[in-house]
Amino acid sequence: MSTHGQVVRREPCSKCGSRDNVAVYADGYEKCFGNDCDFFLMPKGDENGPIVNTGVDWARADGRWDSGPSAATVGPLPARHISEETCEKFHYQKAAYKGHKVQVANYYRNNTWVCAKLRFADKRFLMLGDGAAAPLFGQNLWRDGGKKLVVTEGEIDAMSLSQVQGNRWPVVSIPNGAQSAVASIKRELEWVEKFDEVVFMFDMDDAGQSAAKAAAELLTPGKAKVARLPLKDANEMLKAGRS
Repeated sequence: MSTHGQVVRREPCSKCGSRDNVAVYADGYEKCFGNDCDFFLMPKGDENGPIVNTGVDWARADGRWDSGPSAATVGPLPARHISEETCEKFHYQKAAYKGHKVQVANYYRNNTWVCAKLRFADKRFLMLGDGAAAPLFGQNLWRDGGKKLVVTEGEIDAMSLSQVQGNRWPVVSIPNGAQSAVASIKRELEWVEKFDEVVFMFDMDDAGQSAAKAAAELLTPGKAKVARLPLKDANEMLKAGRS
């Protein structure tokens, strides 16, 4: 049996068009077994857990969304206390995807759009584009190197901390939550190492703190620090007025 449990049903594939090649497992995981089709869908996870579906042609190559059901726009996130100015800096958008309202975190490398992570209202996520090559969220906004870099566990936390600092100092996020920390930092290690000090400000739960420590150990000894907060994460601090 698969680690995802038993197959509970078969469905058509929205990517390759096959009639019933998508297997839906007991835990909600979906995978297409059609020839040369790489569609897969992760079950709903935690705040930063990914749902990945590679290769969907919804965005143009420059990351500006086609109109489809709803054109993407930039605006504030009132529930998160994040301003329109901050969203504009990070090109964090609101849109609709297949009838669902989503938030869109765009990822760029050298100012070239690579992929986008869609956040649904039920905390599901969908990655469009080349998610396997995702840089750190916000990495394109900062120059190479400097005195300090802060790495958070999610895009909302990165924008929260950036906003507190007037959107002037380097803050980035790993793309797919705590489980992606080591792989993401390894992929961008050369860039991360250019900073004198690197602070990992992950969630205060066990998973977040364990991932922060593992990521910190990848860096030159003495360079990395692990932050501790009195609340769950940077956004909770912002919402509580404890910036």
